[in-house]
Parts: sequence; C-alpha cells; structure tokens
Amino acid sequence: HAMSFDSRRGKTVLFGGITDSQMIDGETWEWNGSTWTHREVVGPNRRYFHTMAFDSARGVTVLFGGDDNVSHTFEGDTWEWDGITWTNRNVAGPGPRVMHAMAYDQARGVTVLFGGIGGENETWEWNGISWTQRFVAGPSSRTGHAMVYDAARGVTMLFGGGTSFGENGETWIWNGTAWTQQLVSGPAPRYFHTMSYDPDRAVTVLYGGYTGTNQAGTDPNSNETWEWDGTSWTQLASFGPPAQASPAMAHSSIPGTTVLFGSAGTWTLGVSCSAPAISTQPTGGSWYVGEHVTLTTSHASGFEPTFRWNKDGVELDESETQSGTRTSELTILAAAAAQSGAYTAALTNLCNTILSDPAFVEIRCIGDFDQDGGVDAADVSAFFTAWESGIETADVNGDGGMDGSDIETFYQHWETGGC
Repeated sequence: HAMSFDSRRGKTVLFGGITDSQMIDGETWEWNGSTWTHREVVGPNRRYFHTMAFDSARGVTVLFGGDDNVSHTFEGDTWEWDGITWTNRNVAGPGPRVMHAMAYDQARGVTVLFGGIGGENETWEWNGISWTQRFVAGPSSRTGHAMVYDAARGVTMLFGGGTSFGENGETWIWNGTAWTQQLVSGPAPRYFHTMSYDPDRAVTVLYGGYTGTNQAGTDPNSNETWEWDGTSWTQLASFGPPAQASPAMAHSSIPGTTVLFGSAGTWTLGVSCSAPAISTQPTGGSWYVGEHVTLTTSHASGFEPTFRWNKDGVELDESETQSGTRTSELTILAAAAAQSGAYTAALTNLCNTILSDPAFVEIRCIGDFDQDGGVDAADVSAFFTAWESGIETADVNGDGGMDGSDIETFYQHWETGGC
C-alpha cells in the first residue's frame, strides 16, 4: 500500500495494498492522529506496489503506477486526491511500473519519481500538468527503494532498494539538477523499507525492510528505526513494530509524530515534547547614540522554535530602526537614547515558551560623556582622560580605535549640547 500526509487537511492518506487474506485492495483511508476513517469514494482501481506523494502547492495527493494483480498488468496512470474526489489526470508520462518511489519537492513545486520495475533508473517530474523525464546520471536501476523530500535542506533523499546485485544501502540526494551519492555509513542494505520526513524535527525516519540476512532461521526482515539529519544516519534505540517488509509510513497530524501501517497494524513514533533549550544568551552592554547594536540568541535542542524579541517586557515590531525581531538576531540600527532597556527573547516551539536572560542595553549620550545628565566642562575632562588612557568608551565614533576622529566626533556633540 502507499501513504502520504495531507498537510493542508492534517490527514494521513492511505490507498490500496494487499490485505491479510491476500486480496488486492482499492480502498481509501485517512488517519487523523487517533482514528482511521474509510472514505467510500470511487477512485483508482485496486492495486499494490504503487506510490503516493502530497503536492502541498495544489493541495492534492498524487498517485502513480502499481500492479492490479488481475492480469499482473502494471499501471501507468496518474491520479490525484483532493480530500473529496479522486481524479484520473489522463496524461502521458512514465511507462507503467511498480516498486518505484516518489516525493514532492516543495521548493520547486514538482513531484519527483525514480526507478521501479518498468522504470529502470529513470528520473521523472510531475508539475501538476505534465510529466517530464530528466535525462541525468544517478542511482543505478532499483526497486523497492524509498524517497522523501527533506524540506530543511531543500533536497529529495533516496535510500536503498533492490538491484541486480541484491540489496542496496546507498544514500542519494537529488537537488533538482543532479543526483549525488552521499558516502556515509548507515542502515544495512535493504529494500521494501519505508521512509517519512518529520518537518517538526527536520529528520527523515526509516523503518524496516528486507535485508536478505535470512540465515539459520532468522527473520530476513528488519525492525530497525533509523533517522537521517541531512549529514548522518543514527539508529534509534527503541522498541517498535515487529520486523516487516513493505509497510507504509507518513507524517501524522500530531506534531513530531510519524504513523506506520503494515502487517502488524498501526504504530506511531513520537518524541517526548520538550521546551526549547537556550544555548546562547543575548549579551548586553553600552553603546553610543548612532551605533548599531546586535543581540543574538540560539537554541540547543527541542523542536525548532520561533523567536520574539521584547524590550522592557513589550514585544518589538520590525521598523526602520530595528530589524530581526522575529529571528535569533536582533539589530538596533543607529541606536537612540530611548532604546536603552532590558531586552529578552521569547523562544516558542510546539511544547512551550522559554525566555532568555535579559540583556541590558545602555545607549550613551556622546556629549554627556560622564553621564551626569548635563553637558559641561566636566565631560571634556572625562573624555580626554579616557581617550589618553585608551579606554574603550572614548571610541565615540565606533571605528575600533582611539584617534583624532574621536575628538572631532566628541566636540561635535558636546558643542551642540546634545548626544
């Protein structure tokens, strides 16, 4: 069977497959995070070894290919499910095939298809109107592989598959122009595994598959769970579904959760929810009027947070004098005395909100060098004492050194009686 996550409606969609009684199925089911619902609609003929991907730009689940098991005729049709109706697009495209893989490239707005029996090592893309074959070098011909779109890194990732040489354990990346093999260690070679991308944690989850290691009566299927973070594979030390091949998996409507359906029923993989942890606290200090002030914070763990900067407890908006109020880095442009205060960042993720330590920002008046509230001869004396001693506060023009231009800048402000 095949599954994909409809992010617009928050539903995981399942179609077709082989039942426990070895019957070929043509049913449409949806999972809302806790319950399966049978959608009694007319759609594609029954099939298995097809594949699906959700086109988030157009809000439809795309289905291609499969085997009807009646005459063992491979299908080459393209269908789309909008949550209410299945539509046969009746377009020319890839030849009929089974055991291929598909993923939707959000950045480029195309569904990417690769390989399968009948597909050899072809790469195709569907833009919602027509299929286009991409004549590029890449992975060798394979079947039973799996593909996902890695939204955090903007690439389609492929792992494994069955080739003429047996099980395969290669990791490949498609960037829309070229395929590149990632020379990394990871899961053992396999096919008929399943993969799903978790956008909340920015990782690809892999489960199960046929490893071919059936020796001394051991199960040739895997019960391993692995994650790919865009750089390396990590095996999860967790107990999950029993070993199996050809399950299907997709993201779930519950944040940070992946749902798997296969021969052992419905399973979900969830991660303990935790608030963001701050790894870099913003640092305050003193600046002169007109200087640029930058405050930075960062998170160490937990789901990716959003950022909201506050001054004296009031949330900041973007303006001509401040930018990055919704990012990890706040910049105050040409600071004014009124922008002195206590700055904090609120980091919010799916689980909770945490506040950074306050960064106390002092915007100093250049003319009132001794900061006593008045501009007088005492400020001249205080400035030259600091300037002659090489004290940093005398760098009033903010160029990183003490020289004649600082004297000129100081007198310009002092003589006007202002900052």
